[in-house]
Amino acid sequence: MSVRKIIIDTIQRHELSSFTLDELRKFVAINGDAEYSASVVKGLYKNIWNMKKKGLLQLIKAHDSTENVYVVTDLLKTQYL
Repeated sequence: MSVRKIIIDTIQRHELSSFTLDELRKFVAINGDAEYSASVVKGLYKNIWNMKKKGLLQLIKAHDSTENVYVVTDLLKTQYL
């Protein structure tokens, strides 16, 4: 399964409307075995960035970049959820 598919599945499974990258990492780690989760977590940022560029997620910047919040857009909801 692709990292993007795992992200979408995690958003759907946990009914996320917004999340930080750290929160998403924790949800992914909870749902998979340790070895698999480690490889997926490495690809999260790149895939999140690409999803943001395609309009599937919106970024709300915080003063501290570790607290940036990603919001699920209507485009993601209608196409994938």
